Amino acid sequence: KPDRLVGRRQTLVADGTPLRPVNLTSATDVPGGTPARGQWNGVALNGVTNATRLSNLWVRYGRGVTVTDGTPAIGPLFAVWNQNQGLRAAGSSVISVTNSFFSLNDLGISAAGTAQVTVPLPLPGMQSSVVGMPSTVTVDVSLAHTPVRVVALSTR
Repeated sequence: KPDRLVGRRQTLVADGTPLRPVNLTSATDVPGGTPARGQWNGVALNGVTNATRLSNLWVRYGRGVTVTDGTPAIGPLFAVWNQNQGLRAAGSSVISVTNSFFSLNDLGISAAGTAQVTVPLPLPGMQSSVVGMPSTVTVDVSLAHTPVRVVALSTR
């Protein structure tokens, strides 16, 4: 597997615009290509601060974005066709996701350890599954127009 894009206690700025987004995808995501989930390892952010920004970033056909023990600024993030989840928070991460799109991943958003993810809804195209194990995934459904299923799994 190709290496993933990794930020360790550094600053990563992927600052696209709506008309010129930053695209991270499989090498086979080209006309006539055959992209598939998990063809690259995704983006790993370890111990990053809110100086790390992911804005107008598309992550496709990889393993999504994983944040461990960090507080990056995320949104808009577009995670589609990823193996596992579009966004995973682990360790002591605290993340607020805004104006983002998660679709056609195995899972939209997951959290593990003591991680906290806040997702204001409605997010267009949001996958209906959000998982926290045993972390906190807060979904503001007061503005949601469609049902959202929140699944909480406990550790053994």
